[in-house]
Amino acid sequence: MIDKDDPRQLAQITLVALLIIGCIAVLLPMIGAILFAFVLWICTWPTYAEKLLPRIGGRHTLGAALMTLLLVLVMLVPMAFLVGSLASGFDSVREGIGPVIEKTLAAKPPKYLSDLPVIGSEIDSSWQRITSNREELNAALRTFAAPAQRLALATGKIAGNGLLQLALALFVIFFLYRDGTAIAHALYAGARKLGGDIGEEMIERTRGTVNGVMFGIVGTAAAQAQQR
Repeated sequence: MIDKDDPRQLAQITLVALLIIGCIAVLLPMIGAILFAFVLWICTWPTYAEKLLPRIGGRHTLGAALMTLLLVLVMLVPMAFLVGSLASGFDSVREGIGPVIEKTLAAKPPKYLSDLPVIGSEIDSSWQRITSNREELNAALRTFAAPAQRLALATGKIAGNGLLQLALALFVIFFLYRDGTAIAHALYAGARKLGGDIGEEMIERTRGTVNGVMFGIVGTAAAQAQQR
């Protein structure tokens, strides 16, 4: 029982609470990656336990390393190439669009623009001034390219964050493979203590739901790729 008049006990409770809050704050950015690692582990565990482990003599550490390496080659490496191609592609477009526009841009604006009432003459004079002055043309291109650059930076940031999250998920899944049997027993034992047979049934239903959703996503993506 907690004694409110005991400052030592209150200090211990406060310290434990602060430690719990600190752990939650540290793990919060990683929750998505950890949950994704569990999803991958659930979906790939039958392949790992029934096909890979018997072939290597039941050595869990070696099996976990091989399975993680396979996922790295299948998921992380293509993602890294995608992020790199996004960055280099934007740089190439930015460097090449200026000369192309400079070569193809007419010296005078289209007639329907210059004939506009009130603003037509201003458009005509601004157009000729920009096309005849390379510095002004570059300044105009930078102005129009700024939103695209911000979009590209935001996209690169999202892709880079996704790459880091995927790397963290694959790091976590190594330990899930290595200690998967003990983790599964602990989950089933906890579910049995909390809910008896219903608890175990809920674990099985959760596993089936996760497998169904993941296979559905992969199947849909494969069907769309074949249609293209």
